[in-house]
Amino acid sequence: MLLTPHALVGSAIGANVNNLPLVIILAILSHFILDTIPHFDWGTYHENKDFKLELKDYLLVAGDIVLLLIFTLILWHNIRNNPNIMIGGFFAILVDLIDNVPFWKDYLRKIKFFAGLHALHEKIHYRLKFKYWYVGVLTQIAVIILAYSFIK
Repeated sequence: MLLTPHALVGSAIGANVNNLPLVIILAILSHFILDTIPHFDWGTYHENKDFKLELKDYLLVAGDIVLLLIFTLILWHNIRNNPNIMIGGFFAILVDLIDNVPFWKDYLRKIKFFAGLHALHEKIHYRLKFKYWYVGVLTQIAVIILAYSFIK
């Protein structure tokens, strides 16, 4: 799943749970739960095999980051003095930040804890075939709308 739906679900958790440790735990768990449903991400382009990054991958990630920043700015101005909204959003994307960022993922995966995290992440991750990409886009749009409705 792209970062934006993950972050918005984590932010929705933060908006509705007043216990910070519980926000962090639920946000991290939400990441794994969302990754079990059909969704579109850069692995979908490549039939989820090992691949070298291409221009379309960079464009997808850049678009996702721009969308994430837009939602972050909107939420920042409407957090109702509740920092848990931003904290939940951060912890909901933390797994992807640790496991998928090309600059450090190969190094971290050599460390036992992070190798285990990667194995779990891979095991639960839904493998959507490219011909069904539109299903994965629709599920993410639904997650974004639903999560955002719980933040307001």
